[in-house]
Amino acid sequence: MAEIKYLNDEGLGHLVDKIKEALSGKQVKGNYAELVEGKIPASVLPAYVDDVVEFNGMPDKGIKVLQNSTAEWTKVIYDSNTKKFYATKGVEVEDSSSLTPEGVAKPKLLEVYSNWSEKDNFHDAATGKPSSGKIFIDVDSNKSYRWSGSELVEISSSVSLGETASTAYPGDKGAANAEKINCILNGDLPLASLSISSSWKAYTQTGEVLTFPSTSSLSTIYGYKVTFAGKYKWTKDDAHKAPTAVAGGDWAAKALPASGVFSEEITVENITSDRTFTAKVSAKKQGLVLANGIIRQADSTDLDYSSASARVHFQYKCVAASVTEAAPSASTLTSLLTSVVLPTPSKKYELRDGKSKTATGVTTNSTSYYMYAYPSVLGNLSKIVMNDATPLLDGGFNLTKVTVTDPETKKELEYNVYTSVQRGAFTNAKLEMA
Repeated sequence: MAEIKYLNDEGLGHLVDKIKEALSGKQVKGNYAELVEGKIPASVLPAYVDDVVEFNGMPDKGIKVLQNSTAEWTKVIYDSNTKKFYATKGVEVEDSSSLTPEGVAKPKLLEVYSNWSEKDNFHDAATGKPSSGKIFIDVDSNKSYRWSGSELVEISSSVSLGETASTAYPGDKGAANAEKINCILNGDLPLASLSISSSWKAYTQTGEVLTFPSTSSLSTIYGYKVTFAGKYKWTKDDAHKAPTAVAGGDWAAKALPASGVFSEEITVENITSDRTFTAKVSAKKQGLVLANGIIRQADSTDLDYSSASARVHFQYKCVAASVTEAAPSASTLTSLLTSVVLPTPSKKYELRDGKSKTATGVTTNSTSYYMYAYPSVLGNLSKIVMNDATPLLDGGFNLTKVTVTDPETKKELEYNVYTSVQRGAFTNAKLEMA
């Protein structure tokens, strides 16, 4: 590659002074000549100033190369297929080599000359390729190019960023605008959903442990102490957008995991009442939103949320049975709260969410009372009604308090025990208790 030279400030200033002298009509002495028709002759310019040449664009049609020389032309063009410059008079002819259906005009070719008097200003005589030491200016597009050795490459010019006709629009703003436009045109995507992986253990009051399958929720007996261990994840796909932040919940202090990766695990011990664990994430809304009756572009205050939860729920052992005691003892109640494993698993209690119960077909014989018992923590009954008509809470049933140790949880519990005043008081009756 030929050596590329540049004017320094001193040399450029000297050249400008000489040009000013020529324009003012003063005699130029020494190695300089007067302007000829307002131009400085190339013969008196440094070689590297003459290394800028102009051409007239790149044609969008094919060319027909004429090998003979021409002394006259209207412009010089560059052909990107042959990667050479040519002179042309602008004459177009039919492409005689192309085949087209009858009645269809053949495409036009631009006649160009491969030999013209200024060819050496554009091409290297030894290689026949564009000169590597020159700058080529396309006067049609006002773009500058250089020869890379294999291609004519545009020289990037320095531009100022801004939002006026003479500046380039900042790329970050353009990308943001493109995102907004796409969101308006395509609408918003729902936020990716979450899933929680949970493990549960229940402990008796004396330390024995029960391990349960890994399910999102657990229902167990009031009296156990429960331990929760859990983590969550989300997965991005084309139909959903990704969360960008943790938005509260039990993982609020933990980092947002990447797509398909589990979050940090949290563990909570000694849970003795209903509790829900929640994972919650958020992301900005996209596109248009309706706010205060106005449709506007969504901003940073408009958020979508996605959440998942895992829950432990405690149920209470309640007993409805015929007994022979007017005031059942702790041993009688304990036997009714015990599950039978052998020979056939069975139990006489129910697991209920509260104290309310409707019993049908209630019958007691002449030697038995009807009893309903539940943990006192649920409070007293407010009614006992027989067959939707007869109130029995006052005068029909007696309330006693009995303390027992639950056979399964090993927790000491006080029970409300309601026992009918009369033996054999019911025949196929309906009792509503609440």
